[in-house]
Amino acid sequence: MKRWQVEPPASTTADLVVAFDRPLDHALAQRAISITRDGSPVAGKISLEENETRFRFHPDGAWAPGRYAIRVDGVIDDLAGNRLGKLFDVDTSDPAQSSSATPHAEIAFDISAR
Repeated sequence: MKRWQVEPPASTTADLVVAFDRPLDHALAQRAISITRDGSPVAGKISLEENETRFRFHPDGAWAPGRYAIRVDGVIDDLAGNRLGKLFDVDTSDPAQSSSATPHAEIAFDISAR
């Protein structure tokens, strides 16, 4: 997620776009990535584009000014099986490598009043 590029909406009716550093499983990404505001889901439509390397979220209504989050469930993985906080191939003798996946992560973004 550190390499994801977030393009916040440029207006209250524009889409949120996230460019991934590698392709994600289409169906899993649609289930595991959501948009929230104050912990509540934001209604809208999700699509994946450009060979599953670009996420687009179109809200059902206009964006209200405030802080939002892209919430990513820990079950999401890339096509190689890497998960949030846990690589598919883990050296279990190395305590520095994570042995369990992160339950979820969030990337915050703001919508300013226009």
